[in-house]
Amino acid sequence: SSGGHNGISSLVDSLGTDRIPRLRIGVGSPPGNGELIDFVLGSFGPNEEPVIQQTVEAAARIATAFGEEGYEGAANSYAAWKEQSAGKQQ
Repeated sequence: SSGGHNGISSLVDSLGTDRIPRLRIGVGSPPGNGELIDFVLGSFGPNEEPVIQQTVEAAARIATAFGEEGYEGAANSYAAWKEQSAGKQQ
């Protein structure tokens, strides 16, 4: 499923399958009754920048692991990142 993303829809249509590997990065939900489009497409605040930088770096490591080691390598890289992230929040 494209999840409403036109770029993914285009890939699925071109490839004839939705069985493609994807790395998804969530942005959460808008606070209160905020507008979803503005929230998703808006700029990050200064206090969010460190989290964004860490997330982009982790996504790059996970994507590299996928390219070099396949799904299992990416899953292991993701699990290590989640464990490390959980340790920082405590």
